Amino acid sequence: MSVAAHNSLCTNHILTFGNEEQKQQYLPKLASGQFIGAWGLTEANTGSDAMRMKCVAEKDGDYFVINGSKNWITHGKSGDVAVVLVRTGDLLDSKGITAFVIERGTPGFSAGKKENKLGMRASETAELIFENCRVHKSQIFGKEGEGFIQAMKILDGGRISIAALSLGIAKGAYEASVKYAKEREQFGKPIAGFRQSDLNWQIWPQNPGCGIADP
Repeated sequence: MSVAAHNSLCTNHILTFGNEEQKQQYLPKLASGQFIGAWGLTEANTGSDAMRMKCVAEKDGDYFVINGSKNWITHGKSGDVAVVLVRTGDLLDSKGITAFVIERGTPGFSAGKKENKLGMRASETAELIFENCRVHKSQIFGKEGEGFIQAMKILDGGRISIAALSLGIAKGAYEASVKYAKEREQFGKPIAGFRQSDLNWQIWPQNPGCGIADP
């Protein structure tokens, strides 16, 4: 997950939509591992419904002032640089979202809590918080308002990787359960060798008070 977020989301966004100066500034560091990348789109109430995002940027001369947060971001605390999708236009306007590149250490940019996850705990997931964070217009990818289209194109690759991860985990769980069922013995043989009718006969007559009716 960490490699996918770093490569497919952050680095790929810069490679695909960055200008030459942005590419030269970030890609060597990201490709070498000197920098760890994050990519911020999701918010507490806007995942798939990204056009309702509440993290906004207001123009101030040659700068944009960003306020809001992004949630469940891979490398939210440890990332050195983040590609962040922020609303710069009207709510529900697909041309009202802009992509910025923001380095860790920028005033007003900080990390929030690290999520206590059920799985994939080695891949850190945390908040990105923006409090009057000023970013220059040179940190925009492409043009103002192109962020939503860029994000959808980047996520096309990400969806493939998530599907592959899901299939791999499911296959691993299946293989582990089959292996265990062949090793675990009860009533003198591996539990994989029992049919449902065998279990009905072996267990329920010996436990009349278990509260389960024999079908």
